[in-house]
Formats: sequence, structure tokens, C-alpha cells
Amino acid sequence: MIMKLPQEVILDTNIPIISNKNIADVSNDELHRWEVCIDIINHVTDNGILVIDSSEEIILEYKKNLNFSDISSII
Repeated sequence: MIMKLPQEVILDTNIPIISNKNIADVSNDELHRWEVCIDIINHVTDNGILVIDSSEEIILEYKKNLNFSDISSII
């Protein structure tokens, strides 16, 4: 892990959007930011519970911006 994170975090939708990129599509300039986002996603899935708004606003944003056909891009 690149940084120490608290157990409870607020996960901005940009985190999964950035980490959803396939490593082959990440430029050298974006690599550190991509690695940090991957670390944050791993932290949340290993240590926390993700709470999503009941109005589905975040879910709709995820559906609009994430590639669910290649889930390996965020693992």
C-alpha cells in the first residue's frame, strides 16, 4: 500500500473510474495516480463496507463511467 488509510473512507466516484482503466491504457504520467486508486479500492474491499446512496445517484454514475465487462481491470 502506498499510503496509510483510515478504516472508514469516503470513496469519491473518481477513484473507481481511474482504477477501472486497464494498466495497458495507463500512461506513465497517470501511473502513480492509478496505483493509488487501486490501493484505495483494495483497502475498501479488504477493510470496509461500501455504503452507496439510496437515491442511486452514485450507482448511476458508476454505470455511466465504469467498464463492467472487464472486471479484471480493477483487480
